[in-house]
Amino acid sequence: MNRKPSAALIGGFVTIGTLLLIGLTMYFGATSFSSDVTRMVLFFDQSVNGLAVGSQVKYRGVPIGYVERIQIRVKGQREDSNAIPIVVAIDNALTLEKVFGGDVSPERLRELQNSGLAAKLSLQSIITGQLYVQFNYESMERASEYVSHMEAPGDLLEMPTVSTSLDKIAADMAMIVEKASDFDFESFDKNLNHLIASIGQAMDNYNEAGVSESIARLADQTTKFVESGELEATMSEIRKTIREVSTVIASYDLEDGALGERVDLVSARFFKSMDTIDGVVESLDEHLVSDSSLMYELQGTLRELGRAAETLRHFVAYLERNPNALISGRVTKEKE
Repeated sequence: MNRKPSAALIGGFVTIGTLLLIGLTMYFGATSFSSDVTRMVLFFDQSVNGLAVGSQVKYRGVPIGYVERIQIRVKGQREDSNAIPIVVAIDNALTLEKVFGGDVSPERLRELQNSGLAAKLSLQSIITGQLYVQFNYESMERASEYVSHMEAPGDLLEMPTVSTSLDKIAADMAMIVEKASDFDFESFDKNLNHLIASIGQAMDNYNEAGVSESIARLADQTTKFVESGELEATMSEIRKTIREVSTVIASYDLEDGALGERVDLVSARFFKSMDTIDGVVESLDEHLVSDSSLMYELQGTLRELGRAAETLRHFVAYLERNPNALISGRVTKEKE
């Protein structure tokens, strides 16, 4: 007969294997660093959620130690300090020469602090939120701003720390999650479905054939208009009209145009006539006696003619200054 497998035996075997695996992991994890370690205390003002005992301590990404203890307070911590003390174990074989450049002492740590060496919390995994301690050279200004949380040097060396934006990142992520949870996905889904239905209905009502027919008809009419010659005739009439308007406008220019030519001609003839009259007067003066009645009447006539000539001269000068007076007439000022 075949024996049925014992559930208790299988469960015990699985339990023993699991415990053995955990023990081996802890053993090799603890022995991956030498027993010659230097313990330091790090004070963090921010939350250390995600940091656990055994978390790695790295120098520029290279493991150099591990977190040994996470405490609430340590002996010798200032009363006004609310920072969380983290005790880390640093492998001397890896760090004494490569990182610290010699024996680790409070004086040496102060020199390193002045050079910018400090510790900070870094994110190991975004999914799990696991943290680790990172040693790196920060800006000298940030590292020098660190104030000790110990009243006096104690048994543990204090490594300066700098704050990070992990808390801000966590707060931003929490805000995003909160906003996402408050979002009304049901209403959004309804509105989206309504929009899709409206677009579908509009596409169904779209008369593609009718639009195409209208475009084709407009193109045919345009082609016929161009081929008939009406477009060319229209453009010719427009050009002719523009030339006529330009001619009319130019005629009002006393320096260039028909009106200007007429005014110049009248002025020339007038002044020529005046020269002739002056010659006649001189001839009469020679033949007539100054005290005769004919001379008296002739002189009066000449005076009248002179006044008329002066009036005509003013009229011509006025036309030169106001060419539009021939069309609109003379503008008189109204008496108040």
